[in-house]
Amino acid sequence: MKQGNKYRTNVIPAFIRDLHLYSFLVFILLSNIFFSCKKTKVDNKAIIDAIEKNKKPNILFISVDDLNTTIGYYGNAQIKTPQIDKLASQGTAFVNNHCQQALCGPSRASILSGLRPDNGKIWELFTQVREANPSMVSIPEHLRKFGYETGGSGKVFDGSTVDDKRDSLSWSIPFVKPKGTRWLEHTEIDRFSGVNTGVKNVPFEAPDQPESEFLDAKIVDEGIKLLDTMAKGNKPFFLAVGIKKPHLPFVAPKKYWDLYNRDSIKIAKVQEFPKSIPYFHFQPSWELRSGYAPIPKNDPLPIAMQKELKHGYYACISHADNQVGRLLDALDELGLRENTIVVLWSDHGYHLGDHAMWNKFTNLEQATATPLLISAPGYTLNNKTKSPTELVDVFPTLCDLLGIEKPKNLDGKSLVPILKNGKEKVKEFAMTQYHRTTKEGVKLEGYSIRTEHYRYTEWVKEMFKNGEGKYDSKNVFATEFYDYKKNLLDTENLINNKNYKIIIDSMKVHMTNYFRYENKLANN
Repeated sequence: MKQGNKYRTNVIPAFIRDLHLYSFLVFILLSNIFFSCKKTKVDNKAIIDAIEKNKKPNILFISVDDLNTTIGYYGNAQIKTPQIDKLASQGTAFVNNHCQQALCGPSRASILSGLRPDNGKIWELFTQVREANPSMVSIPEHLRKFGYETGGSGKVFDGSTVDDKRDSLSWSIPFVKPKGTRWLEHTEIDRFSGVNTGVKNVPFEAPDQPESEFLDAKIVDEGIKLLDTMAKGNKPFFLAVGIKKPHLPFVAPKKYWDLYNRDSIKIAKVQEFPKSIPYFHFQPSWELRSGYAPIPKNDPLPIAMQKELKHGYYACISHADNQVGRLLDALDELGLRENTIVVLWSDHGYHLGDHAMWNKFTNLEQATATPLLISAPGYTLNNKTKSPTELVDVFPTLCDLLGIEKPKNLDGKSLVPILKNGKEKVKEFAMTQYHRTTKEGVKLEGYSIRTEHYRYTEWVKEMFKNGEGKYDSKNVFATEFYDYKKNLLDTENLINNKNYKIIIDSMKVHMTNYFRYENKLANN
């Protein structure tokens, strides 16, 4: 697809120029309604019609599954992500952004509802978001109230947490679920018996086949069709496209494997789980070891296998990056870029052999750190911030960018001040959580605070989920503390280092205030 209209920054976007006109128009409409003796309630259709005449900006909402921060613009020159890097240069990269829980279902529910796992009551896969929290409102559902057309393709909500229409209340256009397989070659061998079972379970493939045959290309094909349809309409739109790579299995076109020399790929520096970290924080790479051949079930992964896995992960990132580029090219060709906000995000980070772990499922930096890019016309370009931010901040940010009312129960804070100036800060810390069970059967919830330089984690006896009590420091089972000014590898738990006492005490205050003012479940 050819490059279309170039991203322009020397003009004031129409939606900013018309913001005052829009507000005035809505005020006049509401005034007429209020003072009319014939009407006693707001005429929503009249307001929506007025919004359509002064068209609000569109939103392209791109998720990339299991993408950690080992990408070009975040400082890893080895990884080839030219399209994501280009998008980052056209807006703001939040390089200290974190998910609310390093698991697809809860994380995606958090960004789309603006609620933390405890407040949204989503901690696992297969929990229906609408049943767990009937009052929940999603981003696209909220935008529909303001006249937006909403549609999507691919993995946006985790499919296990919503209805078969991928959350029917969110979409004005039926959500598209392209069909395709996660593997393209015949590798249907049972990892234990060696028998062909019909279950395709290898962890990586490099098929030399056209990219159009891969599932993510089909997801983006449908996204581009939706984009074209929405562009022809008379409403602003919210289009969500969920790219599934680099999620396991690491299957990508051979040409993306060829971008990387496996000999130059280094295995993780920290190959063992540090003894200073509570043992129960360790996760045995459940996802990789439980369903993929020829991965050993318990033994350490050989160096060659680790390199091949990382090679596959990198190839999948570059494959996903190309799909991002296709979406952005389509936006340009349709002449929509100047009036479209683009958000690119992942649901969590990813362990690549560090701490003897693969996949996500922890409160360590490698699993919680999550790419977030926002490009909004009229805002600062090539902006990079280390200010702590979270996925729950996206919902209020979009509301502020659109000039619309926010739902009252949102947990995040608007990032618009940072979009204007990368030196701004809107919060002191990000919060991530994950659960564990000790050998003795004690159920714990780990709450992890990430500031600009430090991480502090408390493992609290799990009581909030069952409504059995409020937060009390007496119920803290174990703690962790890391200094990221020294290294980002979480190699040593410094909680007992007396040199950090003042800092750790201040982190404890942050934690107490979080439970007192932000965690609704802990205060019921």
